[in-house]
Amino acid sequence: MHATLSAKVIRDLSPRPDGRDLLVFDNELPGFGVRVHPSGVKSYFWNSRQGRLSLGDVRNMRLEQARDLAREYKALARRGINVRRHLREEREANQAEERRSQLTLQIAFEEYARIREGGLAGTKAWSRSTGEAYRAAWKWIQQEVGDSHPADISAPDWVSMLAEHREERPAMAKTMLALMKSLYAWLSTQSAHAKDVTTNPVRDVTFAALPAREQYFAPADLARLYHAVGALDVFESIAIRLLILTARRKSEIEELRWDEIDFAECVITIPKERTKTGREDAFPMTERMVALLEAVPRQNGPYVFSRNGGHRAIKLNLKRTRALLGEVPDHTGEDWRFHDFRRSLGTAIDNADGAHNEKEIMLSHSLGALDKTYSRSHRLGIKRKWLEWWDAQICGGEDAK
Repeated sequence: MHATLSAKVIRDLSPRPDGRDLLVFDNELPGFGVRVHPSGVKSYFWNSRQGRLSLGDVRNMRLEQARDLAREYKALARRGINVRRHLREEREANQAEERRSQLTLQIAFEEYARIREGGLAGTKAWSRSTGEAYRAAWKWIQQEVGDSHPADISAPDWVSMLAEHREERPAMAKTMLALMKSLYAWLSTQSAHAKDVTTNPVRDVTFAALPAREQYFAPADLARLYHAVGALDVFESIAIRLLILTARRKSEIEELRWDEIDFAECVITIPKERTKTGREDAFPMTERMVALLEAVPRQNGPYVFSRNGGHRAIKLNLKRTRALLGEVPDHTGEDWRFHDFRRSLGTAIDNADGAHNEKEIMLSHSLGALDKTYSRSHRLGIKRKWLEWWDAQICGGEDAK
């Protein structure tokens, strides 16, 4: 049956009384038409030498939309393209892109850990000690790249990250590398995401080849960064400014909680669960630090720096911060990290002829067995002296703000 299709003509079509499909071909566009099913459902179709292809339900598509789609398919067929295969490949590509957008290293690790801890899918189960070691290593990795897609983290990125940890915690760096080698080997070959992660960027990375990090900032460069991060949102800009002024470990500032801040005494206390030494640590706040923290909007949750009501701490974006700072002269180059703020303060204290033990105190390092056994002092006086000195090096005589 042929007709000049219009909205009214289509609306008036009825199923065939013999229970077979009714096909109505359009006089305006050869090959295009409407199919009326015995149930009364109507759908557009395009008919060609490649076969009949459904275009969509009449209830969900306007007539001109269906005609345009048929013309598009007709043009593809004239170019010798198999339309069905083309649509299938396009659909698979969209599904792959959607699947890829949902995958993060965090998701991959949790899936891998569940399999290995349970000895699933024919794998050898991790021992309790191995599982605990890998979980501890993962906490450090998560802070850096947990939200990134595994395929977007290059071998140089891993080398740089591991080199930083090698300097501070060499044993942990080895565990981190071992975990990532096994995770990527599984992720690129046996997991459901193998199509999205085709290479193992840490396969050829060896611990012995990891370079020691040399980068540090001159105070003038930190001053430039201190002002540049003002372009970020209030949570990220203040968190980075505190990292610059305190030279604390990134996680200690990112995960700072309101109940760890004593504004009356101008002291921040980091609980032992969040310190490297496993001991509670405290440091005084300068006038500038107090002003920065008072400028942070208070939310319902416990975290100071959070974009979801204070219930989840932010993760600082290194690439965005690097872009703000731009080219750094002298010591740093482009390959710098937030952890380099600590090396910058340590270098500055040495250059100012500061005592070695005072530098260790400022960097929250253990001073040895005697200190561990007999001292519970936070040495707030020493810390205040150097924090105020460091504030002056970076911000000069500027008013606290």
